[in-house]
Amino acid sequence: TVSWTDTLTWSLVSAVTSDDAIQKGLYPEPGANASTKNGGAKKTEHHWALCKVLFDGHEDGCKDQKPNAD
Repeated sequence: TVSWTDTLTWSLVSAVTSDDAIQKGLYPEPGANASTKNGGAKKTEHHWALCKVLFDGHEDGCKDQKPNAD
């Protein structure tokens, strides 16, 4: 299991605020289907990107097992 710490909390905040694609994918601008407009990725793909940022290299991390986006 992963113990959630203040460091992980701020790493998550930093990952969202420093990566424009993740930020816009998770928090799209108002409008119909804004997150998938022009072929954009599904939110699950942005969640996976956050997982990789936070847990790559961690012994209990993502381990390259991408979740099913369907």
